[in-house]
Parts: sequence; C-alpha cells; structure tokens
Amino acid sequence: MANEEIEQLPLMSASQDVEESTGVVLLPGVPPKKRAVTVATVKKWIMMYDDSLETSSWMKFEKSDEFHVSRLKCSICQLFESDLRKYSRNFSSAFIEGSENLRTSGFQDHAKSEMHKRAMSYWKRGLNSYRTGISFVGEVNMDVGGQDKVLPLIVYTCMCVEHISSEYW
Repeated sequence: MANEEIEQLPLMSASQDVEESTGVVLLPGVPPKKRAVTVATVKKWIMMYDDSLETSSWMKFEKSDEFHVSRLKCSICQLFESDLRKYSRNFSSAFIEGSENLRTSGFQDHAKSEMHKRAMSYWKRGLNSYRTGISFVGEVNMDVGGQDKVLPLIVYTCMCVEHISSEYW
C-alpha cells in the first residue's frame, strides 16, 4: 500500500509551469502520465481551497509513484467512520478508502456532503478527545513478600468519546 502524504506543504515556485486547461502543475524532470495528477498539483489544490473548504485539515493523498497521486482521502471522515456509518443517511466510503476521482469537483463535492460536514462538526467540537477515569472495583488477596495482603483492585478506564452516541450523555 502506498504511504499517505503527510509532509509539510512547500510553497509553489513562480517558475513552475501550470497547464491552463486542467490546472495541473508541470514539473521539469517529471514524466507525464495521461490523465494523471501530480503531487505538486494536489498540494496546490490543498493551498488554493484551504480558505473555503479547510482542505489542509483533512485532505490527504496516496502516491502511485514518486511524482503522481493515485487516491485522495479525508482524514476526518476516516477518524469518525464508525459514527458516520451509523448516523449519516448518504454514507459513502469513497474518501475513507481513497477516491480515484482526481478532479477538483470530486473533493469539492465531498467537502460539501452531509457526511463530511457531520465529521467536521464532530472534529471541531473535540469529540475525538479521550477521557480517562479511575474506578475502585473491589479487593484482591495477594502474596506480597511472603505475607498475604488485601490490596485494592483499581481499574483505569479510557474511553473514546467519538464512539459514544449522545443518548448516553
């Protein structure tokens, strides 16, 4: 499986050529592929659409090779997948598993979908944070240094709030 791109986004150079009709960045030394999108192009999209769609917070991609992108993914929808499956009427796994639709309209439609908006609201409200607790549940007899001792049995819990429906709190 290809590694997801998570590196810092470099700024576009003024010397980089852009194909007018598609907006695809043409890089010297990068072999062109028919109907392929380069890593530089996706990074450009992430920066261009960040103000309106907050793409830098969620859009990730898989590389098919060193220079080209094979899939676009939504890290926020991946994070809340189980809740989205339960509570979204129009659930789609396309941007969770990776969409092969490498057009700007594809990720724009995803960003405007009810499912993505729900995931972003969960994320913005901080529902992906973890809560911990300590509970005393009883006593246990143990041999400590040759002596029987009664020790408290304490359970440490950690629950991920993102998986608990609102009916419980």
